[in-house]
Amino acid sequence: MLIIKAIQDLRRVPLRVHVLVGGAVAVLLVATALLLRWGASDETLDSIAVVPFSNASANPNTDYLSDGITEELIDSLSQFPNLRVMARGTVFRYKGRQDEPRKVGSDLKVAAVVTGRLIQRGDIVTVQADLGRVADGFEIWSEHYNRRMADVFGLQQEIAKDISEKLNLRLSGEQQKQFARPSTESQQAYQLYLEGRYFWNQRTPESLKKSIKRFEQAVEAEPTYAVAYAGLADAFYVSGGYETAEPKALYAQAREAAKKALQLDDSLAEAHAAMGSVKSLLEWDWAGADQEFKRAIELNPGDANAHYFYACMCLGPTSRLDEAIGEMKKALNLDPMSLVINTNLARMFFFPWQLHRAQELSGKAPGVCPASRLACRALRAKRDV
Repeated sequence: MLIIKAIQDLRRVPLRVHVLVGGAVAVLLVATALLLRWGASDETLDSIAVVPFSNASANPNTDYLSDGITEELIDSLSQFPNLRVMARGTVFRYKGRQDEPRKVGSDLKVAAVVTGRLIQRGDIVTVQADLGRVADGFEIWSEHYNRRMADVFGLQQEIAKDISEKLNLRLSGEQQKQFARPSTESQQAYQLYLEGRYFWNQRTPESLKKSIKRFEQAVEAEPTYAVAYAGLADAFYVSGGYETAEPKALYAQAREAAKKALQLDDSLAEAHAAMGSVKSLLEWDWAGADQEFKRAIELNPGDANAHYFYACMCLGPTSRLDEAIGEMKKALNLDPMSLVINTNLARMFFFPWQLHRAQELSGKAPGVCPASRLACRALRAKRDV
């Protein structure tokens, strides 16, 4: 009888109430499902890979722009101390491939993956960026950006800021000032800088000459552009390993460029790393090099190159082998697919008690990249004295 009465009472309820209640229940169920999905994994989002943004423009000559924004985004995110960011050398192996983001994340053992595409139509640049969680493929964040070319140089910082907010990442007051500081207000200088880095990363004698030219043009366009001077220093000292000119003269030019970068901005991590390399290669000032590399790592602990060159240029030549291996492992943790890092870490294990580790790592690096000649030049110089 109670059941029959309840049914009769329910029939007296107006239809619109049923609809409202049903709608509220549906919303509640959807919200619950989303919350459960968000909490479906205990994985902490403390690591990330930025897959090279695809260049969807009709002009392949704008690759420097999509590559540059990707690299700048990696640099910006690597400033967050509690976030492990895969280095350029590793993620750019996925450029032009159609791998699923979850597979990339699984391969690289990261918690999240950033993907994106760039289209340039005339003076307008459109960027689509997406952040997905590797554990379950859930899209954490997605955003669409439209910018004029004159305003594109701050875009990577804006994307990094949006991602960091979604991941609840925090910077100290000093780090926030450094993160928010624009590197240049000159669109021409920024474009030349991106082109310089684009050619620098190709690592051939011809591309390095083009890189030097672009960086020189960038500082001509904006004489206070500290990051471009740091790039010029990098180009000069790396060129020394490719015998594009007399190495000692190139290292001297690298020293002047790094010195200028530091005069303009003493908090620039890449400038300190460049000066550390110069002090090793040109001056054999190991104490000074040690200080510069440590400062670079303090400013940007997520910079794989800083850890790598600290190991090869300073710690190895001064027989601090255990420390060198430790720094090299940190570099490898950030850039696990780097041929150069794997090769030179294997070299450090070429001692009787470490041969099994050398063989293991050499299997990951069957050939020696020309850049590794530069990395061990200081070690050979020290040995031959």
